[in-house]
Amino acid sequence: WYFVEDPWSAWGPMWAPGVGMFYASNRDGMNDQKYDGDIYLDTTRLAFNTDDDNDNPHYCEALDELWMNRGKDEEILVLRQARKNNFSGQPELAPAPITMPNYKDTMPFLTADGQTLYFASDRQDPQGGRLAIYRSQRRGDGWSAPEPVIWDAKLAVGEPTLTADGKRLFYEQALHDSRWGYTTQFFYIERLD
Repeated sequence: WYFVEDPWSAWGPMWAPGVGMFYASNRDGMNDQKYDGDIYLDTTRLAFNTDDDNDNPHYCEALDELWMNRGKDEEILVLRQARKNNFSGQPELAPAPITMPNYKDTMPFLTADGQTLYFASDRQDPQGGRLAIYRSQRRGDGWSAPEPVIWDAKLAVGEPTLTADGKRLFYEQALHDSRWGYTTQFFYIERLD
């Protein structure tokens, strides 16, 4: 089967072994006449989707959490006990300091053990809207203050993805383009041991 069907779009794929493919799509627009993003697991639209434009899903099997962002408000949400509850229920706002008022917080990525979160935010440039990539560590029931990992972008960086060995952090960089205004390219940084 296909994740993308004309004329719909799909984005933010995340493969979870033994669970399936999570992604966002606007294919439900024929039903609700709202062409916003909804989270899917394989071919099933998950029940918690609302008019708030959910996208960028990331499932953490170790802690049974499905993370995503709410595109309209650009806040990070988490659905706890996700698989246990058949990916239903109501996602909740990620706690401070992950999601903070007056900032765009988006594109969550968790390490396999669920202890480190990477995400994009404009908290260094809220008026200019330039996104940087941050990292936060889980501390008991809370999170450490996010620290910038990649922050010197002319436009924005986002879509952080860490390799399983923790050595390479891939990300998307927006660049100025004379024809289209901007374009994106993928880069990575590497930890040398």
